[in-house]
Amino acid sequence: RILLAEDNEVNQLVIRHMLDANAYEIEIASNGREAVTLFQDKPNHFDLILMDVSMPELDGHEATRAIRDTETSQSRPHTPIVCLTAQKGFADSASPNFFSSVDATSASWSKAQ
Repeated sequence: RILLAEDNEVNQLVIRHMLDANAYEIEIASNGREAVTLFQDKPNHFDLILMDVSMPELDGHEATRAIRDTETSQSRPHTPIVCLTAQKGFADSASPNFFSSVDATSASWSKAQ
């Protein structure tokens, strides 16, 4: 089961289409706060989180930090988080602390990857 945290509806459709083709169960959060709430309300439910960097309410960094805090405080297992962004130069401008909290990053990805 995958939690997709993505505010852009077109990106949601594209990613859902790519993942549905591989028979993954997907739940979509339209902002960072919703992603954190879904994660907190469903212990041990998600196998992977795909997290957009730029979202309203809580951005990807803040949402990731909240998820990691929940894992620690509730002694939950580590859930892999993959950071997604289309922002050119994101890796150069992001805080090193952000990279320490996610498991992978991708500025662009395709079905072939």
